[in-house]
Amino acid sequence: DCKAAKMTNMSFFFLNRFLDISDAIEDPENAAIDNTDFMDTDIPSPYDLDLPETPCLQGQQMEDIREWVLQKSMDQSVQQKLDTRQCDKCRAETYIANMTCQSCHTKYEPCVVTGYPVTKKSRVECTNCKCASNKEDWNIWVQVFKTCPWCAAPQNSQF
Repeated sequence: DCKAAKMTNMSFFFLNRFLDISDAIEDPENAAIDNTDFMDTDIPSPYDLDLPETPCLQGQQMEDIREWVLQKSMDQSVQQKLDTRQCDKCRAETYIANMTCQSCHTKYEPCVVTGYPVTKKSRVECTNCKCASNKEDWNIWVQVFKTCPWCAAPQNSQF
């Protein structure tokens, strides 16, 4: 998860969104989820989805998340925005996990390890099934498991 990976900005952003959606589930009459920050992503709008009838977390877990989000909202070092990267084709800034550039509509294949887009400069593939991955993620996986995460064929790091 983002917190464990020390991606504090993303943790804050997604946990804040989680709280908004949880509040909308608990009180649908007063639900007003601002989707503005997600407009240039391929993350679906909660208005295009059927929300569950009950939140997936309750009680102390919800309070812990609320407390953490409130604490981080006062921390000046936390940026309240999604991480971005440059599109390989048009160089526009796009949400780091977008599978399609919102500017030029270039499509990316998902990394077999992380699900993030595979960028041109870091692309590697399994020697057996040809599934693509970002080199850094591939090497971390292969150093631990010694196999492709998709087909389980024996693999080596790629440098």
